[in-house]
Amino acid sequence: MARSLRDPSDQAHGITAADIDALLQAFTALRALPSAHPDTPEAAASAYPIYAEPVRAFFQLAGHPCWSDYGYASKDAAGMVRDDARVAGASLAEIRTMITWCVRGERFCDGFWGSLFEGDRLDRILARLAELRRREPAWAPSPSPPGRR
Repeated sequence: MARSLRDPSDQAHGITAADIDALLQAFTALRALPSAHPDTPEAAASAYPIYAEPVRAFFQLAGHPCWSDYGYASKDAAGMVRDDARVAGASLAEIRTMITWCVRGERFCDGFWGSLFEGDRLDRILARLAELRRREPAWAPSPSPPGRR
């Protein structure tokens, strides 16, 4: 039996097509950067990471309540993120758990977001989210009204 792309809890968290699109757009802006850190003297001299605006904007959006899994277990989420097969077959609820782990990681490890930027874990998670967005009929882009493009 095929696994559902959506989890019943998705509705309870209010994730909409617009939420998915906004997160994917923010990720595209983040990925356009050469580095997660601005090339400034202040950033170079700081003992703590200073992130470029698109990085901060992405993680602020990813921290929105609809993307937050308040009952996640950090170790379970870390295992999910590191398992390519789990990421590739993740439901929206599992993606929410992984995004929560990514957002909260900076609280416990300075530079965590930068490490996500340097690696490909976040890319894989967001690629799966984009795939779900394309495949789920309820999230398919609406056709434009006649006469509009």
